[in-house]
Amino acid sequence: MAMARGETALRLSKGLRGPDGKCHRAARLRPARVRDEIRALEDFRVHLRPELFPLVLLSRVITRLGLLRKVDPGSLQALDPQDLDLLCDAYLRSNAYPEDSPR
Repeated sequence: MAMARGETALRLSKGLRGPDGKCHRAARLRPARVRDEIRALEDFRVHLRPELFPLVLLSRVITRLGLLRKVDPGSLQALDPQDLDLLCDAYLRSNAYPEDSPR
């Protein structure tokens, strides 16, 4: 499947084990829209646990993770921290945040 314009493709080192038992490593992220960041900030889970903000935001911009088309914040919690850092870095780069931006 062809990538949409502006999407970033990357490969996770450990990946995410899906409900089918397969490990999904190939990820695609699209650039965020303003509404993605606003909706992530308004999400009730973020109000209860602010540390979930990156997971909620990433779940909105990940267009594909292996064969999974939809990724939710709960499944992203199972990611290896190194893979999560890779996704966060890709998010920051694809949205033109300065290199020294806090995660």
